[in-house]
Amino acid sequence: MAIQDDFEGAYFWATVPAKLDDPYHDFSYFRENKPIYYHEALGQWFVFRYQDVQSLFSAPQLSADRLTGMRQATPEVARPELDKIASYFNSWVLMSDGEKHKRIRHFLHQGFDAKVVQGLRDKIQKSADDLLDQAVSRGGFDVCEDYAFLLTAYVLADFLGVHPSDREKVVRWSMDFIDYFNVAPITQANTVKMVASGLELINYTRALLNERRLQPADDFLGTMIKLELGGGGLAEDELVSNAMLLLLAGHIAVRNFIGNAVWLFFQHPEEFRKLRAAPDLMHQAVEETLRFESPVAAIPRIPIEDFAFQGVTFKAGQIVQLVISSANRDPRAFTLAYGSGKFSEVR
Repeated sequence: MAIQDDFEGAYFWATVPAKLDDPYHDFSYFRENKPIYYHEALGQWFVFRYQDVQSLFSAPQLSADRLTGMRQATPEVARPELDKIASYFNSWVLMSDGEKHKRIRHFLHQGFDAKVVQGLRDKIQKSADDLLDQAVSRGGFDVCEDYAFLLTAYVLADFLGVHPSDREKVVRWSMDFIDYFNVAPITQANTVKMVASGLELINYTRALLNERRLQPADDFLGTMIKLELGGGGLAEDELVSNAMLLLLAGHIAVRNFIGNAVWLFFQHPEEFRKLRAAPDLMHQAVEETLRFESPVAAIPRIPIEDFAFQGVTFKAGQIVQLVISSANRDPRAFTLAYGSGKFSEVR
């Protein structure tokens, strides 16, 4: 089989689960030969080079609003079910553009108050210690499933102000959303479970907001209610929507990052020894892990109009996948690789 058939035909990396473990050889091929590629079977564009990905993230012709695509990917029989909570997705900051995005982000940013974050330190340490103690008592554990996923879910639940006794609900709701968004193809069963959990979470968050109106607290929702009572802040539906986003999606990338970091340090023990000897390198280690083994492979954008870019034409409504896992290993942008003796530098 010719190399172009291998990469561009039935064995395209995005359609073969076995290739997802190590897609970087494919990425190298596409960066050099097909840096902007339209895959007929998927009906999507893929962009592989660093400079192109960076440019398109800021292109005004591309929208972050992916609700239409989500609805189209959902089985027709399940779309009325999805419509029960679809309006909340419209207010997610990561699906908003322009001034709407800026306004929502501005108010959400105030919820990440230094006092709130600092106040979580002891809770975070206790959650981490408890999960590691459980691992020791069992004699082993799955880093992602038994530690990273639970730790990040617990931290976000504490950050928002979820009652400690309800943290396991957050985990269950999160799993139902993960199955909808991350398992392809989307099924009717996954849609029904996700919507049921979404409705439970919406009602739960509204109840928490009412509590904060009566009993102020120094947590994220408490800070948001203070803004509301002061005559500003987000509308309640917007706040409920983005609390949902933080609880359900905000921790998945962190879970992936922790798993990736542990795996990379096993693969590159010299880097781990360096970090243990000089803990002040932690920031660089985090940044390099995010670059070298991105916790999210690609981020889609939707053209709001037809427009030409680098010799191709994106049509309005098409899906354009910005493949950050490829862009972050583009030798045109990065001179050093993980495990080279020092952390990466950008050209």
